[in-house]
Amino acid sequence: TKDVEAPQLNCTDVMYKTDVGSSNATNLSIQPSAWDNADTSPEVVCSHSSQDVFPFGDTEVTCTSTDSSGNSDNCSFVVTVVGRKPN
Repeated sequence: TKDVEAPQLNCTDVMYKTDVGSSNATNLSIQPSAWDNADTSPEVVCSHSSQDVFPFGDTEVTCTSTDSSGNSDNCSFVVTVVGRKPN
């Protein structure tokens, strides 16, 4: 039987407060989770990675998950970077 069910992709918005004096954020954990009925580890590819530099404000990230049968699912989420206020 051919697998015709797309993987499930879970994207969650991310809010990050930078250190005082920083103008952007790096090394954020933004990898969404994916699961599938037949493939134990469907591939996930996103428009941005955790190593990207995220400026102040909102950045939309779009991701696609594809299983070994070629079925796919998409989702988007927003990474919001704000400055931390000095004490």
